[in-house]
Amino acid sequence: MIWHKILKRGAHPESDIQGCEKGRGRGRRVLVVVALAWLLTVAPLPWPVPTVMAATFTVNTTNDTADANPGDGVCADSAGRCSLRAAVMEANALGGGPHTIVLQAGQTYTL
Repeated sequence: MIWHKILKRGAHPESDIQGCEKGRGRGRRVLVVVALAWLLTVAPLPWPVPTVMAATFTVNTTNDTADANPGDGVCADSAGRCSLRAAVMEANALGGGPHTIVLQAGQTYTL
């Protein structure tokens, strides 16, 4: 009703209303383009996750030593030996699996 009164008085010609409608459509297109650009650059994309294959760790010491760098795929303490504890730490840090830990026959491992 208010627009009808405004149009009757000539304050807002009909051609301007059509122009406003055209402008509104352009603004929507710009908004859609900006939203799509944001989604493509900011939103997290499904990245391929590296799969961890099964690993085999061969224990070569009965000492109770920790792995020097868990998760690097190498079972090695600070002296470069693979203890039972280091093998378990490495297997846990790698995830995936199944992993195999090979022990020395006839040995006792104190943890």
